[in-house]
Amino acid sequence: MPGNILVAMGRSKLPVLTKEDGVVFYDESYSFEYGAADWIRKGDDAAVITFGTMTEKALKAHEILKESGINIGVLNLSCPLALNESKIKEAASTGLIVTYEDHNVRTGIGSIIGTYLMENGISCGFKRIGIKHYGVSADLDYQYSLQSMDTESLIKIIIEKLKKQEDM
Repeated sequence: MPGNILVAMGRSKLPVLTKEDGVVFYDESYSFEYGAADWIRKGDDAAVITFGTMTEKALKAHEILKESGINIGVLNLSCPLALNESKIKEAASTGLIVTYEDHNVRTGIGSIIGTYLMENGISCGFKRIGIKHYGVSADLDYQYSLQSMDTESLIKIIIEKLKKQEDM
């Protein structure tokens, strides 16, 4: 592909993403495709769209919510600047999209996906979760909780948004 390319790799130790049966999701048979999006978990009550380090937190939320009867999908983006339109439409069909990223909430996937939905007349509940302010130097988990980006906050936000939709 022509153009500038970046492969970003952090130094954080992250767990290996697996399918629900425990098999490695991105195994040796996986072929990277620019702009692809992968359903790590399927769900019909809501869809969390994420990438990178936040994917594991979204999967934890999926498991906890599933125990209480709420089934959320987790859609992992390969390239946050290249949307897989069919997967975004599929996520919207759940009725609620939550974008979940460790990036500025005003300029990341939340803004990109929100703009796409509006420009294409796609209606669904929508919430952006990401970095809202800077300035704290602390343990990573504490920083996530201050920004409401930890797993517990994600769960709370999803439950609140679903309840609000039910009340409408």
